Amino acid sequence: MPTVNALGVNRMTLLRILDNREALGTVCASQAKGRKRQCSGEHPELEERLEHWLEEARSKTVPIMKVKANEVAAKLGIAGFVANKGWLLRFKLRNRIMHR
Repeated sequence: MPTVNALGVNRMTLLRILDNREALGTVCASQAKGRKRQCSGEHPELEERLEHWLEEARSKTVPIMKVKANEVAAKLGIAGFVANKGWLLRFKLRNRIMHR
């Protein structure tokens, strides 16, 4: 085992980690999905369904934004405006809108 100085860890911290290594070694189901330090709650089925619903809602946001952009452009009298995929991408970049 390397010395404490080589690891740069306080001796008491290292001893605490070694004493609790079994508890620290458990992996949550959410970590298997690529997330760090986030375990499922008391009701994993509820959380899974809500996560699925949120993904569906996010996928519907893009068409809604395009429709609203076309609607606002028409009200402002902007002729020839089309809210296409390229416009939406640039709009999101300009306004720092991130999807996840």
